[in-house]
Amino acid sequence: MGGAITMAESKQNKRKSSGAEHLDKLREILFGSEHRRQEKRANTLERRLAKDSDALRGDLEKRVKALEQQTETRLQQVHAMILEEREARRRSDVALGKRITTLSRAVDKKLTPLRQRLQQGQVTLRDEMLAETAAWGEELKEELEALRAAVLERSTLASLVGELAQKLGPTTPR
Repeated sequence: MGGAITMAESKQNKRKSSGAEHLDKLREILFGSEHRRQEKRANTLERRLAKDSDALRGDLEKRVKALEQQTETRLQQVHAMILEEREARRRSDVALGKRITTLSRAVDKKLTPLRQRLQQGQVTLRDEMLAETAAWGEELKEELEALRAAVLERSTLASLVGELAQKLGPTTPR
């Protein structure tokens, strides 16, 4: 029985395929020219889309490349400007350091005579103060000796009055 089914299936398949062929032929007759025209149109559109897509891709790649080049160029310019500015600041710092050194030396040069005059003035003032102090010391010694002499004179006078009073004796009645 297995062989009979296979043959029956085979006949049925042949009928189906011959029916399909007839259907394909009928479609070709009725719609063939329209189908070919639509297929041709679809192929044309597909080629046109592929061509436009390639053109857009190429244009986009060119623009990206141009943008990358512009960015790289600008970055190089900015880097060069930074290097120039850094060098200018370094030179300015060196010049400023030299100027500060020069001004410092000029100030020291002008201050040196003033310092010397100040030291000389201090020495002179100290000498004058010592001389004045010595003079006051001498005056004080003289005044002290005069006071001692006066005190001695008073004590001598007091002794003399005391001696006179003893010699005169008690003369006061009470």
